Amino acid sequence: MKRQIRLFIFLTVLAVAFIACDRPECKNTNQIFDNYSPESNEYKTELAKQLDRIDNSKLTYWFNEYVENQWTGDLIL
Repeated sequence: MKRQIRLFIFLTVLAVAFIACDRPECKNTNQIFDNYSPESNEYKTELAKQLDRIDNSKLTYWFNEYVENQWTGDLIL
């Protein structure tokens, strides 16, 4: 009986974690983001404009990777 309860709890926690970490599929409708690279001034300017227009409490972020600076410990996103 204890084994079944532990399995149930484990599967429940796993399911909740999977659902909580799911990110939505993004669809870009802004041509500036399609036509310019993220390093360009045009892209950065448009991104700043878009971020100023949106309610910050509704923003979520996902990172593909990060690199830790081996000397300072800073993260490069």
